[in-house]
Amino acid sequence: MKKLASRTGWIGLAPLWVALFGAFAAWAAPAAAGIVYPGEEWAVRSPEEAGLDPAGLEALAELVGGSGMVVHNGYLVHEWGDLSHWIDWRSASKPVIATCLWMAVEDNLCQLDSTVGEFLEGGTPEDRAITFHDLSNMISGYGLIEPPGEAWAYNDYAVNLLGEVLFVRAHGSLPSVVIPDRLAPLGFRDPILISDTQKGRIKRMSVRDFARIGLLWLSRGIWDGDRLLADAHFDLVDNQVPPWLPLTAGEGSMSWDFGTFGGPRDQLSWGQGHYGFAFWVNTNGLWPGVPADAFQANGSWGRTVCTVIPSLGLVVAGDGDWGHPSSEPLRILAGSVSGVAVEETTWGRIKTTYR
Repeated sequence: MKKLASRTGWIGLAPLWVALFGAFAAWAAPAAAGIVYPGEEWAVRSPEEAGLDPAGLEALAELVGGSGMVVHNGYLVHEWGDLSHWIDWRSASKPVIATCLWMAVEDNLCQLDSTVGEFLEGGTPEDRAITFHDLSNMISGYGLIEPPGEAWAYNDYAVNLLGEVLFVRAHGSLPSVVIPDRLAPLGFRDPILISDTQKGRIKRMSVRDFARIGLLWLSRGIWDGDRLLADAHFDLVDNQVPPWLPLTAGEGSMSWDFGTFGGPRDQLSWGQGHYGFAFWVNTNGLWPGVPADAFQANGSWGRTVCTVIPSLGLVVAGDGDWGHPSSEPLRILAGSVSGVAVEETTWGRIKTTYR
């Protein structure tokens, strides 16, 4: 990624990060051969058979409410609520867009350092220089006063710019066509609805189908013996946005206006060090008491969530009150695994700390 390395010093460290975190991920991730993949139905194990504490899983379900399911190495080990009802996954859809970006890279439709200017006419030199990497990590500067790569902002206008360039221009079709087509091997059981206006937002998908996407992430791109994504893409998730990158200092002009994925251009006063390729990550302790390799798709401030903990072989997906960035539900989940020591805390303490 020559353009990324030459633009700013911190991105130039990416090869070192990939080497370090790639080595960790290779150790932490469960062997794909040990994962069971669902057909029309998920294979089921009791928590005891999977080495999990049923009381802990019940406590998790009671805490977050809504509907959800816990998957251990591909086995459904706990569920609550209605797994078939349709959910708007909101910003939890963004890692799915990143997954389609990785597929586009493998198909040579674009590269991570391909620029917006290679796909769109017009625009300022700064906006034309924005890369897919910038857009995926919320560092594009789109509609803000900083140039690409110089500041962090949780920016839903930039997400729609990514959706336009990735789906319509690179893939050559609408998100409602590309996403179901590229993820078809996962064998979704229920109908899905993808927005073409909020470009790639999963407006309707069941919990039991979104968990399939989480299982693809757990297996680092393998589905039932077939490699759908190169393993190396998952090395890009950890800590792509360094903790010391500044927040944006304000809004600026936009060269194009493809609308918003759902929110404004600057939605959070934090996030650096906890975000990588549209996933929230635990590399720098976002969720105390949870394994460092955990990563999460999170929508509407914890209302829709799919969390993957590779070192424990766990995927949990659902809606409810998961909190953002509250660690309590994930701490309970990790603590349900036999032999995992977890710090004592309370959800109130976590919310107070981050508030």
